[in-house]
Amino acid sequence: MNLTPKTQAAIKSLKLQTKFLEAEYYPGAADEETRLRCEKRVNAFLDKCESLLARSTTDRILYRAAEELQEQFNEENAEESEQVGNYIGDFMKIVGLDDWTEFV
Repeated sequence: MNLTPKTQAAIKSLKLQTKFLEAEYYPGAADEETRLRCEKRVNAFLDKCESLLARSTTDRILYRAAEELQEQFNEENAEESEQVGNYIGDFMKIVGLDDWTEFV
């Protein structure tokens, strides 16, 4: 898997989104400190994956990176743990890995 200009632009757009705000079926992070901490983790994941794609990577390595991100959310509220899956899903769709949940 490689980083294309289209993929890079989509990842950049996802990184620029304000994350962990209130949404349908998600009440939002409990406070701004939590929201920023969670957003920082997701953006670090996106940076890591973008770097991996720039060096040509495999889907297995991206799945592992997603798994590592999910593990970082084990100590967060259940809502944030579930919400991070949406951000992982958004990234996986960008790179064309729609069936990622089977591997993480």
